[in-house]
Amino acid sequence: TGTFTGTFDGGGFTISGLTKPLFEVIDGDDSGSVVKHISDLTLEAAAGGVTGSGILAIEVYGGTVIDNVHVIGDVIDITDTEVGGLVGYSSGTISNSSAIGDVDGAGNVGGLVGYSDGTITDSSATGAVTGIEDYVGGLVGYSNGEISNSYATGAVSGDNYVGGFVGSTGVGPNNSLITNSYATGDVIGS
Repeated sequence: TGTFTGTFDGGGFTISGLTKPLFEVIDGDDSGSVVKHISDLTLEAAAGGVTGSGILAIEVYGGTVIDNVHVIGDVIDITDTEVGGLVGYSSGTISNSSAIGDVDGAGNVGGLVGYSDGTITDSSATGAVTGIEDYVGGLVGYSNGEISNSYATGAVSGDNYVGGFVGSTGVGPNNSLITNSYATGDVIGS
């Protein structure tokens, strides 16, 4: 529990049987002078899934790079917003990562990330995503960041602002640039 501020190289190993997120908060160095890496790791949820906002972490902050991290299993947290297969909230950088499993949350729910202020590249989500409130997407529920070379394939359902790839994006010229990405799942919602 608490805040993790270090670097974690998983060495290609798998941690299995998780019932809650591996970390509560991963906090990098926003100044960019020291980049914290979480890399080369697979996380598997227990049979009943993970109760919490994501299998890797609840929140990830700027100055953190998540690279080649893969999560397998369901995430269920219908009492909270910002719920994703990998992480609930991220202002860091996520690359070469994936989430396989269903995600159920309240609002800001995504197959990979619930709410993103960061960058996502070369990543994917392949489970069904269900939200009981607004901002529900196959990859990201609500995005203020950039996304490229990524995809989502699961069915998505929610109330308002529901999308196969992203539920909704921020406004402005620098918010949520999405390139070379796609979604193939059915969408139910408005």
